[in-house]
Amino acid sequence: MTETNKARDLVAMLRDTLQKLACNLELTRAGVDEITSQVARLREGVAALGDLQQREAGLMKISDMETRFALRKGVIFVPVHVPS
Repeated sequence: MTETNKARDLVAMLRDTLQKLACNLELTRAGVDEITSQVARLREGVAALGDLQQREAGLMKISDMETRFALRKGVIFVPVHVPS
């Protein structure tokens, strides 16, 4: 094989390798973009859960206050069991 043919084969092999590398790089970018999108959705979900937890805690405080108020006013009767 002549030097020209060897050089041509090497250039063709390098070109093919670079094309494969470019394809893999594009797939990797697409994967990173998908992961970034999923992370954003997870962050939104975590924020929404935090908001719900705060609302639930607020509602529980209101409910506890209303229950205590009702107990003080005698609106709610809680039977007390006294052991004999």
